[in-house]
Amino acid sequence: MKKCLLAGFCACLLAIDAEATVYTLAPSPANLNNLDHNLFYTWGLNWSAPAGETITGATLSFSQIWDWQVETDVLFLHLLDTAPLGVSTWTDNQGGGDFFASAYFNSLGIKQTKIGEWSDPNGGTSAKAQNVSFVFDAAQVTALQGYVNSAGINGWARFAIGLDPDCHYYNSGISFMITTSRPTAVPEAGSAVLLLAIAFATIIFLRRRTAA
Repeated sequence: MKKCLLAGFCACLLAIDAEATVYTLAPSPANLNNLDHNLFYTWGLNWSAPAGETITGATLSFSQIWDWQVETDVLFLHLLDTAPLGVSTWTDNQGGGDFFASAYFNSLGIKQTKIGEWSDPNGGTSAKAQNVSFVFDAAQVTALQGYVNSAGINGWARFAIGLDPDCHYYNSGISFMITTSRPTAVPEAGSAVLLLAIAFATIIFLRRRTAA
């Protein structure tokens, strides 16, 4: 019991609590008109973390997504440091590769971090549609924080999601979930000393009581 009490007091002294908040963002239209293979997309967002909050995680999700037919298919996904606000589309006629990895796109000077890519293992039927999520790793979270903190081009988004579907993907909606944390206050030095003194006094009291 003495060990448990001491561990508990030490935890009070050393732990740094954080308040987590989750923000869920969605494009308009929510399914991006089912991601036509003749187009590539940017979804520009002006979201920024409230003062005192730090981005700790992010997840890009697709609800009930499936390729319209059985074929070789790839959906390429990128995090961009800026793009026009809202949803924008351009024609690439299913350009046969990742547009955001092309020399042309990279000549525009827009920073990017690849999120990932997905291929439908089935295709051709909504009966085998899937919920697909891309959970950001530490490097992607760091990139997102940096993009959000940069104002970018005047009138453009703080950051964006780039999507290049090399096939036609029906889906029920796309969402981007960002998790932030806000550290809570930790005990001041005087308070910490007081807690430690109480801990030791409690242990001494219990020891004497046990000895008696």
